[in-house]
Amino acid sequence: MGHVLAALLAAGLRARCFPDGGTFAARPGHPAERPNERSGRSPADRPSGYLQRREAASPVGGLVWAAEEPDPPAGAVLLGADGPAAWAVAARHPDHPHVTLPSGAAWLGARLSARTRRGVVVAVGGLGGAGGSQRAALALAYAAEAEGLPVVLVDADPGSVQRWEAEPGVPGWESARRWAADGSVAGLPELLASDGAIARLGWAPGEDPDRMPPAEVAAVCGALASTFELVIVAVGALEWPLAAVPAGAAHVLACAGEDGAWPPHRCTGATVSLSVLRGRGRSPDGPALAGWLGAAWAGSAADPSGPEPGRALRRLARRLWLPRLLAGAGPGAP
Repeated sequence: MGHVLAALLAAGLRARCFPDGGTFAARPGHPAERPNERSGRSPADRPSGYLQRREAASPVGGLVWAAEEPDPPAGAVLLGADGPAAWAVAARHPDHPHVTLPSGAAWLGARLSARTRRGVVVAVGGLGGAGGSQRAALALAYAAEAEGLPVVLVDADPGSVQRWEAEPGVPGWESARRWAADGSVAGLPELLASDGAIARLGWAPGEDPDRMPPAEVAAVCGALASTFELVIVAVGALEWPLAAVPAGAAHVLACAGEDGAWPPHRCTGATVSLSVLRGRGRSPDGPALAGWLGAAWAGSAADPSGPEPGRALRRLARRLWLPRLLAGAGPGAP
């Protein structure tokens, strides 16, 4: 069975492996199952409905049985190596799906990461200000964590002042790009760095953000949505009007920190919401600006400078943005 686990690891996959009954996991538990360091709550203390949401989002989606082992259980996927022997195994077990690695990584990844529904991808970016959109993304991630939702925070901002760099040995964008390209991204959540119950995808040392084309960023975020209920993508300064949806997101939250002259947006394929984060300078009239831009109004909050979101910003994310996103709408009210 050791060679089966090694093959899964090489393909970036996770599954329950038999006949020894072990479960392949490169890190101890999905980020959503780890204790919340900010609140001190364990997964057992999560709100009602958490277990149902967690089960639907679990990357452990199937049983894998070594092809040469006898008596595979019903529903197991037989796993072997590429080569002539694979045909003989498939003939002996016609009622079981059979896959070989590495050629079958994409098929196996899609099977193991299957969910009843995909998660929500929201891009958070800025219209002026200094780091406000990054704090807004953090506030939304904290709100999702408090509700026990599987959430990943993605740094897709090449010009970020506070880059969320991956630790040595932890997958960064290059690894995520390769796994998303071949469909074997099911094991990625187990490998990502985490902050409490929030998974993070950042830039590994030596990676160049400018080498990640927008289409590949969108592919990675879409693949993460097969495991996480909420994918929050910090995209930095928004090019306004939006010519394309950042990171392939279903929703865009634009955070304005100061007065500016922006034309109406002409973004198709995503809902666009505007929030005003009030700093020390002059802030725009939020509802009027949202109407001018053609965006939904997503509220305002005081936003003191610093790496962490303030209490008012966290409250706005918890009471307005998160409930609307979970209901399938944009973070702002029309």
